[in-house]
Parts: sequence; C-alpha cells; structure tokens
Amino acid sequence: MDLEKIGKDLISIVTNSAPVLGTALGGPAGSIIGTLISNVFGGDSKDPSSVLKNLLSDPEYQIKLQQLEMEHEQTLKSLSVKQIEIEEKDRESARDYNTKIIDGVVHIIAIGYSGLFAVIFVLTALSVIEIDSTIFMNIFSIAMIIVNYYFGSSHKKGKN
Repeated sequence: MDLEKIGKDLISIVTNSAPVLGTALGGPAGSIIGTLISNVFGGDSKDPSSVLKNLLSDPEYQIKLQQLEMEHEQTLKSLSVKQIEIEEKDRESARDYNTKIIDGVVHIIAIGYSGLFAVIFVLTALSVIEIDSTIFMNIFSIAMIIVNYYFGSSHKKGKN
C-alpha cells in the first residue's frame, strides 16, 4: 500500500468519526494533529501506516477520536479558521500576481503590434511592399482596437 493512500484512508476514517479533527489532519497543521492521534493510539507519527493499524485495531477508536476532538475543540476550530484565511490570502495573492503579469503582457503585445503596424504602414506607403487592401484593413482594425483599449471609454471604466 502506498503512503499517499494510507494518508488518505487515515484522514477519511478520522473525518468520519471526528470531522473537525479530520479536516485539520488534512490541512497545514496535519503533522501536529497526526502527532496527537499517534499519542492516543500509539505508533510513529511519521509513519501513517502504523498509526492507521493501531487506530483500526482499537475497538473504541471512534469514541477516542471524538474525545480527542472535544479536548482540543477550540484549537481545532482556530486552526480551521486560520486555514480558510490562508487559502483566501493565497487566492487573493494569486489574483494580484496574475493581474500584474497579464497587464505587463498586454502592454508588451500592444507595443509590439503597434511597432509592426507602423513598419507595415511605412513600407506600404513607400511602395517597398504591397499588401492586399483587405489584409491591410484587418491589420489597421487591430491597431484601432489597441488604441481604443488605451484611450477608449472601456479602459477608463476599468480603472475606477
């Protein structure tokens, strides 16, 4: 049996008997909760298979898990709240980071495309290259979309 499956089984069994304890076991404080559980049932806290084996061999494991949960109820609830706060901050941080990255990429693409448009426009005006009018109008339309993004009304609304 692989270690990941044993850990998931242990979390599932603990969650069924003591939901708050099981949730904490699967969270960032899992090693602390695992140590508490191993202290009650025996086994090495770093070896989930020994803890799981000892837990399942105890006919009163559900009652003991519930007692453990009640003894540490306030701490467990505090850990659950902290876990939720950490997850929310992590998501917010990821959103902020992605927004900054995406804004930078948009500017780079806009500058690059504008430069490309300027080169095509100059080369066409000097008759160095010939471009079909349909293709040129499509290129020009994209350039206007970029100009509208930076100077149009939709850009101003997003900044408020």
